[in-house]
Amino acid sequence: MIENLWQKPITPLQLTEHEVHIWRAQLNISPEARSRFQRILSPEENAKAQRFYFERDRQYWMVAHSILRMLLSLYTQQAPQEITFQVNAYGKPSLPTIDHQPLLQFRDSQKLNYPRSPLSKG
Repeated sequence: MIENLWQKPITPLQLTEHEVHIWRAQLNISPEARSRFQRILSPEENAKAQRFYFERDRQYWMVAHSILRMLLSLYTQQAPQEITFQVNAYGKPSLPTIDHQPLLQFRDSQKLNYPRSPLSKG
């Protein structure tokens, strides 16, 4: 299972005002691990992944978005599969807002084989 690849911290992660956490991950993982990661994506995310022309790009995108879901779950206390995203006019995902303020802000950056996902509070 994913738990064998990803160990959750003992306590929930928290962000304070003016704090940013930057996460970096390796995308080149085994086919078995990719298959497990793919299962946490939404049907829409899986459909988007299938539109990539190159298999490597498809696999990296799927793993990066699965990891993003797992990271966000550490902060929101939701299962990775249950996280919902809003998409803006430019196609950029975000978490739903509360009183017009996002719970967390993130930027998904994929450069080569190491995506970076900065997270900040509201």
